[in-house]
Amino acid sequence: MFFCAWALLVLPTGAAAKPGYFVTEPLRFASIHLEGSHGYHLRIDAFDTNVNVGAEKGDAQVGYTAYRGFLRGDRIWARLPGVGWVNLRFEEHRRYRRDPAYNCMGPGELIRLGVFRGRFKLQGELGYTHVDIRAVEGKISSEQSQVCRRSHAARASAAPGEELIEAVAPRGSGVLSFKANEWALTAGAHPVFFSADLWRQRGQLRIRNIIGGFTEDPRAVRITTPPLSASVTPPRPFIGTATFQGDSNGKPTWLGDLEAELPGIGLVALAGPHFEARVCEGRNCQGDSLPESPFFSGYGSGSHSQPLALARLSSLR
Repeated sequence: MFFCAWALLVLPTGAAAKPGYFVTEPLRFASIHLEGSHGYHLRIDAFDTNVNVGAEKGDAQVGYTAYRGFLRGDRIWARLPGVGWVNLRFEEHRRYRRDPAYNCMGPGELIRLGVFRGRFKLQGELGYTHVDIRAVEGKISSEQSQVCRRSHAARASAAPGEELIEAVAPRGSGVLSFKANEWALTAGAHPVFFSADLWRQRGQLRIRNIIGGFTEDPRAVRITTPPLSASVTPPRPFIGTATFQGDSNGKPTWLGDLEAELPGIGLVALAGPHFEARVCEGRNCQGDSLPESPFFSGYGSGSHSQPLALARLSSLR
């Protein structure tokens, strides 16, 4: 599942607290889970500044972020240009309050369960899924500020055995990327994750189309030491291969017949002369200095759209 990758595990700073403690910001959001056509699972996550609609089927995903959408009172509203809209009002049936986290002091999260009535319509591009409903069960969650004790988490570091290949290219109004990430040898296996990711902007709507794959075959990624050249042969749903060739006197190349079918997009080429690429062995990287993903440059706005909210939403699945 790739939705967890959308979660920025960053705690809000909030008001000043004693050393060793932090203060969380108030948080309020709505969550709805439902089924779409063709086996896709859909969810709506609404905040005061934006509404996120996601569709997932195995390792295929499409996500929509409507920056002019909102949760106001008990109403969710958002336009999804070209694919649909959300206009729902909440009808509470019951409520309960959770206990606060073990390291926090303050009132726990208030959960209101009920039914959203109105209309939610989504007609996915190329018909990958569709839904048109007038009522659906869901919840609205609210948290007040809490004072929490910081935990001493271990710091992560790049292990020598970890390998990473990234390639990025412009595509229309968006950015297309490919990534291959091989972890260090674990229990005799070499877990390798592959993903292709297309970001697009349509007015105030941001769209993300993703496909992924996994293998334990060490031949799927080959990198020289030092990482001046590399090749990938991902498993299905990917097709073909691609090679990276570094050149100290010129621009690195990322070429081949690698491609994949993105949900709602169709078959896309994932290699070619228009791609910029880099290869890393641990912290030793060769190739282009790639642009930062648009996801990290502003996924939503306002304190309720990112930090603790997205981290918590990933854990609700």
